[in-house]
Formats: sequence, C-alpha cells, structure tokens
Amino acid sequence: MSKLPRFNLVMFLCLLFSLPPAEAQRSGRLEQQALGLASKFTEADPDSKDERIEPLRGRMERWSSLAREGNTDAAKAIVHLGTAISNHLLAAPDRKEEMQGMIAFTLDFALLTGERTRHALVSAGLARSLIDIGDRAHADVIIDEALRLLEGASVARPFLLISKAQLATFREERDEALIYLRQAEEAAKELPDPLDFFPFIYGEKAEILLGMALRDLASEWVLKAEQALAELKNPSIQIRSATAVHRANLLLATERWELLEHHVDRFLEEVKDEIHQLPEARYQLLNRLGVALAVQELIDPNRSPRAESIFDSIRNARTPPSQHELHTAKIRLATLYLDEGRLEKAKEMFNSLHAEGRGLESDEPTLEPPLEEAHKLWIQAKLNRLSGKDRSVLEVHRKELNSIYDTLVKTWETAELRKGGIALMGHARSRLAIDEFIQLTLVLDGPEKGSEAALDLLLRAQSATSLARLLKSPRATISNVRSDLLTEGEGMLLYMTSRSGSHVFALDEERIVHETLPSRYIIEEKRRDLVNLVTTAPFGLTREELRHRLDELKRLGRDLGKLILPARIEDRLNSWTKVTVVSPGFLSYLPFECLILEDGRELGIEKGVSYLPSLPLGLSLAKRLKTKNADRAGNPPALTYLLVTAPTPKQDLPEPYSSLPLLTLSEAEESLLTNPFQPSETRILKEEKANLATVRKTFDDTRIVQFLVHGVQNSELERPAGLLLSPTLEESPEQYHDGRVWLGDLDGVTNIPDHVILTACGSGRGPSRWGDSGVSHFGGVMLQNGAATVVLPYAELEYQATLELTAHYLAFLADGHEAAEAMRRARVQLRKNPAYQDPFFSSLLHVRGLSHQAFFEPPGQVVPPWIWALGIVMSMLISIRAMTSRKRLRRKT
Repeated sequence: MSKLPRFNLVMFLCLLFSLPPAEAQRSGRLEQQALGLASKFTEADPDSKDERIEPLRGRMERWSSLAREGNTDAAKAIVHLGTAISNHLLAAPDRKEEMQGMIAFTLDFALLTGERTRHALVSAGLARSLIDIGDRAHADVIIDEALRLLEGASVARPFLLISKAQLATFREERDEALIYLRQAEEAAKELPDPLDFFPFIYGEKAEILLGMALRDLASEWVLKAEQALAELKNPSIQIRSATAVHRANLLLATERWELLEHHVDRFLEEVKDEIHQLPEARYQLLNRLGVALAVQELIDPNRSPRAESIFDSIRNARTPPSQHELHTAKIRLATLYLDEGRLEKAKEMFNSLHAEGRGLESDEPTLEPPLEEAHKLWIQAKLNRLSGKDRSVLEVHRKELNSIYDTLVKTWETAELRKGGIALMGHARSRLAIDEFIQLTLVLDGPEKGSEAALDLLLRAQSATSLARLLKSPRATISNVRSDLLTEGEGMLLYMTSRSGSHVFALDEERIVHETLPSRYIIEEKRRDLVNLVTTAPFGLTREELRHRLDELKRLGRDLGKLILPARIEDRLNSWTKVTVVSPGFLSYLPFECLILEDGRELGIEKGVSYLPSLPLGLSLAKRLKTKNADRAGNPPALTYLLVTAPTPKQDLPEPYSSLPLLTLSEAEESLLTNPFQPSETRILKEEKANLATVRKTFDDTRIVQFLVHGVQNSELERPAGLLLSPTLEESPEQYHDGRVWLGDLDGVTNIPDHVILTACGSGRGPSRWGDSGVSHFGGVMLQNGAATVVLPYAELEYQATLELTAHYLAFLADGHEAAEAMRRARVQLRKNPAYQDPFFSSLLHVRGLSHQAFFEPPGQVVPPWIWALGIVMSMLISIRAMTSRKRLRRKT
C-alpha cells in the first residue's frame, strides 16, 4: 500500500476553522488565554513539554466547573489546551491510557461549547492523529459520533469523511473508501467556499488509487489536486505540503527517481521559511527523497552519495519525527548499508530497530505489520548470510521468511477480486523477502534442489493472481506445468525482480536452471530505454538517422539481453525452438522479441515468443480448450475466421475519438487476410455491421476473430483500453451502444472465440500491477471469457505493416503452425520488405496465452517428383540384386 500522508491533515484545520475571523473578535478572555498557552506548548522544546502538562491540567480543572455551569468561553479554552496535550501524548506510545483519557476529556468539553461544528472539527483532528498511531478502532468511534451529531452543511463533514475513507483503506476496503471521498466532495460543494477542500479530497483519492496500484488513475487525481491548489489565492503551507506529498508518493510509486529528487528539493527550498510549522511533512518528504537518492546511488555507484545524510537527518532531528517516519528512516538506512556491503553499520542499525520491537502497532489486521516484519527479517537474514553464520541460523531465517510469505499469499488469495486486478507483490518488502528466501534456499539446498524449491515458491503466489482466481485455476506445480504446458523443444523463462537482487528460472522438460540477476532498478533503467525507443515510430528520419536508430536498438537489446539472459540461461534458450515468458508484472511491458542474443541474433526472429500472465492460468486455458474441442468433435464452428473492420463510428463522439481517421479496407486487402481460409468459412463485418451486437451474435460459431479497428483509451477508467466500432442501431434504447467498446461491455460474454487477434492500437495497455498483470486490458477479458490465445499490442501500430504482418501470421497459422511460431515466421517475412526493417513494424504485436498448440492440422505432405523417381530407381536396383543373388544360389545348388 502506498503510504498516505502521515502528518495531521485535519488538526491544523481544527484550529483554523474553530475560530473563524468573524468570531475571533468576540472570543472570550479565557479562550484567548488558552490559545496563547496552547501555542507556546506546541512550539516548546520536546524535552520540556512533560513539565508543562501539569500546570495546564490545573488550569483546565479550574475552568471545568465554569464550563459545566454553561460558560462556553471556558469550554472552548479547555478544548484548545486538551487538543494540544492530546497531540503531544499521541507521540508517546507508553502513555496510551493517559492519551485516551485526555482525548475523551477534550471531546466532552467540545460538546459543551454548544457548537457542533467545533466539536466535529476537534473530533476529526484527534481521530486523524489516532489513525496515524494505529488506534483505528478508537478513531472510527469518534468520527461516527461526530457525524451523527452534525446537522446540515459543515466545514467539518468533508474532513470526517476523508478520515472514514482512510480507515476503510486500512481495512483494504478501497471501493468503500472511494465512496466516502465522493461523499466528502459533495459535502464540500454545499459550503460557501469549497475550494479549500478539493486539494485534500483529490489527493486522498490519489493515495487510495496508488494503494490499488492504479497509477494512471492516481496520476489524474494528483493533477486535479494540484490544479485545485493553483486556484486558491493564498494557499496555506499545510495545503501546499499535503499536495507536495501526494505528488512525491506518485513519483515514488512510478519510480521516477530523478523527478522525485527534483520535486522534493525544489519544494523544500520554496517553503524553507514556513516548513518549520509542519516538521512531520518535512520528514515525509525527506524519507521519500532518501529513497530516490538511494536507488540512484544503487544504479550509479559513482554518484555523489546523499541518501545516508538524508536518513540520518531524520533519525537525529531535534524535533522528533513520528514513530512511523523514524522507523522508516532506520529501515532505509539498514537497507542502504546492506546495498553497499557495510555489514557492521547494517548490524548496528538493525539492533536499533530490533530494540524498538515490531514498529507500528495496529488494532486491525492490515498488510502493514507483515510487510514491516518481512523487511526486518530480510535485513537480519541477509546480514547473517553475508556474515557467514552457521547453517542452523540460516534455517531459522528461511522458516521465518517462508511463514511471512505464506501470510502474504493468503492475504492476496482472500482479497476482494477487482475487475482490474489487485497488486500482488506491489510492496517492495514482499519481494525482498522472496529474494532472500531464494538466496537462502540455494545456499542450504544446493543449486539443483534449491532451484526447484525456489521456483515452487514463486508458483505459490501465481495462484493468487486475478485471472487464475477468476477461472478457479489449479495450483501450478513443476510436474503439471511440464505435462500440460510444455512440448518438445519448448521452454519457459520465469522472472522475479527485487531491489536486492532479481531471479530468472529456465524451465523445460528436462531441467531447471536458475540465475541471479542485478537489482530490478538496474534492469528497469535498461528496459525503459529499449521500450521508449522501439515504440517510437521511425517516420521522417533520414537514411543515416534510420541506420543510427537500428544500431541503437541493437545496442539496447544486447545490453538488456546480457542482464536478463545470462550465459547459462541463454545456453538453455538456444536448445529451444520457442519460449514462453512468465513475468506477471515484474518486468512490466518488455518486448522480449527485441532482445539480442550473444551471437547477435534477434530473439523474436530466432524463436517463437509468447507470454503467459501466470502458469495456473495456462493450466486452466489448456483444460478449457481440450474440453471445448471434445464437445464440438465432429461439429466444428461454421466460421474459421471473422474479420471486424472499417466501422462507421458515431458522428458526434467527443474528442479525441471524433478526429480519428476512418479506416477503409480494399477488396485486395480483404483477400490478403481471408486467403488462407475457404470462402465459406470466412465472414467480414464492416461499416454499420461492425457493431458490438452483431459481433457478439457471431462469436458463437467462430474460431478466430480479428479486430482491425482503432484502439481508444480513457485514463479515467480503471481498465482504460477500448475499441472503436460502429454504433448499435436498435429500436430499444436499452440496446443502443455508441460504438466505444470498453472492457465492461465484454464482462460476462463467455463465448469468446478460441483465438482473438486485436490489431488495435493500445488494446493490450492497462495499469501495470506488480504480480497481477494481464487482467486490466483486452487480453485479460478475452482469456477469461473463452479465448485460449490472444494477439495484441501494448503500443501504437502502423496500419499497413500490421495488415501485412497479420496476413502472414494467418497464413502460417492455417498451415498448422502454433501461434508463437506462426508469429515468428510472419516477422521474418515482413522483414523481407525493405520498408519494414525496423522492429517497430514487426515486434509490437504479441502472443499471449497458449502458444504450443496448433489450431489447424498441417496440410497433407506432397512428395516431390524426384523422391518418386529415386524410389523407382532404388526398387529396380533392389530387384536386380535379388535376381542376381537367386542365380548364384542356383549355380551353387
């Protein structure tokens, strides 16, 4: 889960709104006195605060009798002092009962002020502080009581609802959290000046979406928060800091390290004269800056080090940070020391962490405790492994890591399924734990046995992926994968990437080969460079520029190939004719086809390449296809090939859909695609017939469907990919459809043909969720609802090259080749065209799902005439020899 801003977003608003300017002049003498005392107490040196509490308690006791007799001025004064003392006690975990008593005392007198809004604001502030220290059950009760007492529009209602949303998020009820935030937005709109609230509401939405690994959607809401902030005339330091933290969290989640460094440095410089008012905000931003610096130092060891000094500044701050931020800084320091091989420093920091106990405590089960535990176990286990501790110590660590991993897998397996998937291993700490488990297993069990045990560990998590759960897939084991998914000459590459070290397993019918790879951050830098270049269209370049581009693509493909296909893995790969890549989100999108092997060959030209989101899903697809084929034995689908193309979109669609060019398909181009099949077995739906209703009706009796249409995107949807078809013109309004087909339109459509070809730009694009990729785009919905194999792109396509490529692909498919091999041969054919030498034209269309089963029987083999002639000659020679032998035998006789 992405961390929500930990500083009190509501507490300052309690003080801000509890005494509106119009009423400040009318405030009583006692309230003014209490405000001054509370301010001095808040700004006092932490070591002296405890000495000041008793004198303040004495004042509150003296005022309490006045307040109970109806003096609202005294009640307000007590609220100000009680709030200040409560917040101080919140930071002292050993004074929990004292803190709870002070909060109850403060809220009682907030009610006696007679101002329900004031009471609600105080409740919101104190509840948010309770949330920060993990006392969420207590916070929930306080918020519900405040909401119950509020009447009509109130400045407190939006902030109470924001806190309810945060509580729902901690319970992993994120959809419920988004509902609370919508209610908060509506409550803010009822106020005379709602603008102050929108940066908070939009920012909290972004945090929740980040926790769901919906980075694209989160980015939209961070941008909205920043736009709402820009509309404020004089935004407070609190609002500006909150928005800055939201942007930092987004950059952290998307791993934009240089941008994160620049953002935090610039913001802290801009507010250097004000940020002392919010030290906790500064600590949050510094922790995020430290992460960005540490990763950049890991990628480039020659970079000037700054991360250590950043974390040290938090650890040794004069104004102590919250327990959470201090804990985070120490964990990051220990991790940094391990990255650099400074074992003594890492040991010293771990001992400090160990002395603190488990870290943040919580009344409710969330992912946080096991993840924190996993990170600390990783530190201790790696420290002892590198220090050469004996076998018994390492066995204990392996058992502990295995246990924490089981806890995480069970959490993923029981998490509420989302149509866009859930984030498995989205937490770096869970991947650290797996990495160290693998390392320990290899040390303790040896390379051969250890590789099998480590691979089995990865397969356990794959059963928790969304598509596997939706199809109730069986547990994948090395044995059933080999028997049901691997054929002769085929192998699989399975990846798991982590900060500390990454792993690849080469699996085939004979062996399992494991290799340790560099940190995922190093791999990611190379991956991003290759993807950015290969997905950029090479139009408008001179001949020299095109040559330079191809050289650069080869260099990047070779560099990345060396990183993720080390020598032993490539040796195994060379013995295969086709390879299936199983990397459920760990490498995000990567066209393996563009990797260059050691001898200079391009992987996608030499091998048939396909992708599987998870192995349990592959087992389900194989079983379902076998059942379908058995059920329709002797009664195959009437249509072998259905082409959906050249729709006539609705005229008044909004931008950018309305400006897309109309697609046309000539008769020659139609023939190019349909030629591999008998005319009676093909059908083309185009123009007004290329609509969703007609397509769905035709699915039932079709084996292969191709969509040659525009792909569209809507970043405000959790599953953003769409197809642009013709509108469905039905008399009934309920049956009308405007032609924009989103994934939700195909939910529950269970008659998807066996093979789907989506030659539509970006139809394979969706939120990349760590460990659960493939469910949030068209590939996922097609595989879930009937398809065994899907061909689709992640990026933009060039129309004419794509047309030619798919024509070759269909021809090879009809000749009896498996999908991956058919696509490889199609690439080879396309490259023969001088205009399409660049990998951009041939490497962005990918095979997903089953690739090792042919959809058609190979045509009967025609024996060349020279074979017949040779056979006749050989027969004659044999006959002559036999006759000669018989004559000799007679003579002897």
